[in-house]
Amino acid sequence: MISLRNIHKTLNGQKVLQGINLEISEGETLVIIGRSGCGKSVTLRHILGLMMPDQGEVLFEGQNLMGLSEIELIPIRQKMGMLFQNGALFDSMSVGENIAFPLREEGKMTEDEIQSAITEALEMVNLGGQQSKMPAELSGGMKKRVSLARATVRKPKLLLYDEPTSGLDPVVSDSINKLILNLDKTLNMTNVVVTHDMRSACEIGDRIVLLHHGKVHFLGTPEEIKSSQDPIVFHFVNGISDASVATE
Repeated sequence: MISLRNIHKTLNGQKVLQGINLEISEGETLVIIGRSGCGKSVTLRHILGLMMPDQGEVLFEGQNLMGLSEIELIPIRQKMGMLFQNGALFDSMSVGENIAFPLREEGKMTEDEIQSAITEALEMVNLGGQQSKMPAELSGGMKKRVSLARATVRKPKLLLYDEPTSGLDPVVSDSINKLILNLDKTLNMTNVVVTHDMRSACEIGDRIVLLHHGKVHFLGTPEEIKSSQDPIVFHFVNGISDASVATE
């Protein structure tokens, strides 16, 4: 579904991506991990077409995103959903209005169809009947669920997650992981997940990629990464601070 080919990106004079190569298959969940500043979120932005590489190609279903205008990118982005790290809900809109926003922007559904889609999306994230609540009335976990409902209401082929369990306690994080797995089975989506949470990575990922200094340092299954003796992988997976690794 997605091919990143020799992606290079420099921001403010800093080389963030230095030759990323990734193939993401339809239906799989790929988890991207790595230390802060290694290029995880920048990689997501390239997949969305929000950033274009200085060098290399980004292909979605075989179509090269390089050189496409914002108008040309619209039908491609309509096949994608995004869960932002902080949820990015509109504070002035109710839960139902937040979920309806992408449908109304698209302009292809009647109001009755939109209301039916809202109900279905909320039930899928176990928040049935919460349409009228405002974001300020929701807990952190509930906000993530509403954001998930909004991201999946159009039933995208690809769903991108930026730190889905960030700021949540372990119990709520576990519920979000189970929800991601359930949505994956129900909607048969392809997922790309950026996270620092190794428990989440191993629970939801089919494959895990570790970025280091803007390059793919490791790519494998959860079992392979947990058993790796590579020093950089081992220290990250086990949360060990090591001066020699940190300064490489």
